[in-house]
Amino acid sequence: MTTEPNSGPESGLGKLNWETIDASVENHGSIFIIRPLSNTAKDWLAKYVDQNEYQPYRDAIIVEPRYVDDLVTGMQKGGLHVSV
Repeated sequence: MTTEPNSGPESGLGKLNWETIDASVENHGSIFIIRPLSNTAKDWLAKYVDQNEYQPYRDAIIVEPRYVDDLVTGMQKGGLHVSV
C-alpha cells in the first residue's frame, strides 16, 4: 500500500502523484473512508462493493478496518492506484 502521495507501491509501478491516484483511503480509527478520485475507481467500487447499506457520503464509502486491506489489494490488482 502507498503511504504517501509521492511514493510508489511495492510492486514497482513507480512514484505516484495526485493526478494518477484513483482512490484515497483515510484512517479515522474505528472506520476507514475510501474516496474514489477517478471514474475508474467509482466504477470499481460500484461493481465490487455492496453499497446498499447506509453510506452518508456521496461517492465515498465507510469501511470497517477488517475489510480495508482486501479492498485496497483488490483495487490495486484491478489496476487502480490507491493512496493510503
